[in-house]
Amino acid sequence: MITELNLKKIAGISLVELMVAIAVGSLLSLGLIDVLINSNQAYRIQNALMRVQEEGQFATEILIKDIRDTDFWGCINNLDEINNHLNPLGSGYTEALMGYTTALEGQQAVSGGNLINGSDTITIRAAENIGSGTQVQPPYGPSNASDINVPNGSDVRAGDIVLVSDCLQGDIFQVTNANAQSTGALAHEAGIASPGNTTSALSKVYFGDAFVFLPYTRTYSIRTNNEGNPGLYVTDADGTQELVEGVENMLILYGEDLNNNGSADRYVRADSVADMNDVVSVRINLVVASLENNVTGQVTPYVFNGQTITPNDRRLRRVYTRTIVLRNRAEQ
Repeated sequence: MITELNLKKIAGISLVELMVAIAVGSLLSLGLIDVLINSNQAYRIQNALMRVQEEGQFATEILIKDIRDTDFWGCINNLDEINNHLNPLGSGYTEALMGYTTALEGQQAVSGGNLINGSDTITIRAAENIGSGTQVQPPYGPSNASDINVPNGSDVRAGDIVLVSDCLQGDIFQVTNANAQSTGALAHEAGIASPGNTTSALSKVYFGDAFVFLPYTRTYSIRTNNEGNPGLYVTDADGTQELVEGVENMLILYGEDLNNNGSADRYVRADSVADMNDVVSVRINLVVASLENNVTGQVTPYVFNGQTITPNDRRLRRVYTRTIVLRNRAEQ
């Protein structure tokens, strides 16, 4: 026989109990969702921070290495002691360091990207070793129009622009013979190739105390790629290419040595430098931003070159500042 007490024992949960259970479950679900959202946001911030740090360190290391080697011409102190035979006369190898505070004339847009106005640009020139060093080999001469002989199989090819120098003087010329790599003889005839040489006669006959180097010109700038993202770009003999994505601004200060003691007396922008030949150090300031927007919870101002800048987005940003000594000038 079913009694009232038995009915109570077999009855289901009440509506009130059901509503309480749903409420508790909803609160737990909301809590879990909030935890997931916060965890995802924390992951996005951490991932963006790691990438910004990697990009910032990589960009500064590239610039440090190249800027530090500015004005290296073997054991010759500077470009004034080098004779340039390229046609037109000089063909760029007249200044070892140049800076721009506005877009380069004629370079606003190239295949590698569009220059960002308001970001500085720097051009450096120097020479680098060919392999572990390429020494001039006999026979020497007999005239200054004779080929410069180097070991067979060197990395010098027809059309390369090279520098031959000892510790007294040097000559920059274009290699004009097609078999330079196999024979080791570097011809420098006039009126052949592009840009070509103005004369076949070098300034002197070079002997075994001379070496052959590869001079180069590299321009670093901030540009946007096809996706509209900013980045650090380099322009050299091979064209313009992106090196590091996410670098959105570069401000450069040049340390001028005003009393010829080998150290900088002031740091100024390129348009305020009295003589670039007196610059002995360079201070680069980079702003690196995350490629993703809405990473931070709110708009985050940052300090760049002493000024507080408020962006119009919620990207994560970091500022990197490095001072680079031009060792080929400071050691003179």
